[in-house]
Amino acid sequence: MRSMWILLCAFLMALSMFAQSNLGSITGTISDPTGAVVPTAQIEVKNSETGIVYRSGTSATGNYVIPVPSGTYELNVDAAGFKKYVQQNIQVIVANATRKDVTLEVGQATDVVTVN
Repeated sequence: MRSMWILLCAFLMALSMFAQSNLGSITGTISDPTGAVVPTAQIEVKNSETGIVYRSGTSATGNYVIPVPSGTYELNVDAAGFKKYVQQNIQVIVANATRKDVTLEVGQATDVVTVN
């Protein structure tokens, strides 16, 4: 009987290791109007419901990946020599990568391009 309990406990512990998290991600490539990647862009995503902000930057190849909990987000991209890019209402689903490739427009950082 005791070995049965030990086996049951071991089985339940093994099941808990397969529990899913509530994370998804926002990923993409940042480029300029000619298609060249922008390796120095700063990425910021804000959860529309909680207001929590997640920050990252692009890699040398212009790519980014930001793991975030599921929800609705606003994406902000800043890079020197380009207009600020803002996109709202990005839905992130658990265990899925939401792809958002961005083409920045040349201009001042004070100029903002908003995509709805």
